[in-house]
Amino acid sequence: MQNNPKVHLYGNSAAICLEATQNGSIATLNIDVAPKPDNHNVDWLKKITLQLGFDEMVGVAGVFLGYAPEFSCKRPSKGISFKRQPGKVFVSASAGTGQIYGVPLTIGDCVQFGDFVLARISLNCYSQSSDLLLASIKGALALNR
Repeated sequence: MQNNPKVHLYGNSAAICLEATQNGSIATLNIDVAPKPDNHNVDWLKKITLQLGFDEMVGVAGVFLGYAPEFSCKRPSKGISFKRQPGKVFVSASAGTGQIYGVPLTIGDCVQFGDFVLARISLNCYSQSSDLLLASIKGALALNR
């Protein structure tokens, strides 16, 4: 993976930027969600940013892998949620009052998002086996049933 790689995904009224980050020795993930006020240009100055740690990345990966129907990450003044819906995963970010952005991710977007999250998770794991990583995520998310 390149240094601080990013992935941009675009909906009609908002966009998402995923960025590889570090918190000490832990590989983390920053997610920016910003509006597209004119449905064309993204206003990154109004973005909502959350940094996901290891546990949150596992929960989010579970949604994209089909192991969990939804997952939310909350902070005192903001949050982001991921929910499986027919043909898409809907991402919703909110901060304060009235600042809510939603992005429906297509099937192709879901592959890009899931792959990016799995790559970040794998950097925090001992095994380099994708089979073991997927089995571990599936087992961990079964704890939430």
